[in-house]
Amino acid sequence: MNHVLLFAIVTLMTANHISALCLQTPQQPGEPDICHFDDKTYKKGEKWDTDNCMECTCGSQGSYSCCGYGLRAGIMNFGEGCKVIEFDCLNGIVWKDDCDSQCENFGKEIHLTRRNN
Repeated sequence: MNHVLLFAIVTLMTANHISALCLQTPQQPGEPDICHFDDKTYKKGEKWDTDNCMECTCGSQGSYSCCGYGLRAGIMNFGEGCKVIEFDCLNGIVWKDDCDSQCENFGKEIHLTRRNN
């Protein structure tokens, strides 16, 4: 387990740029403290995961906030000519953009873990 966490830290440290990806919807005055998302209803304080690797929390008056986790936590740049092929939200591999790309991190596996809040 520790080697996986260490690998994730080292992998993230080699990334040139990581930016957080979050969104928040505005409160709707007069609305009850419930949220509607993808035809489901959530109570204030309730959390859920989306199919596209976002963790959301229901706020007050119909508002909610969502932040990406794992490979969707933000923009990760593993070098010029590189892209990440995602296996799921937490696992992937660094690959070349195209056959002619010089990707120095080519073939490196990415294994991330989620922190329990």
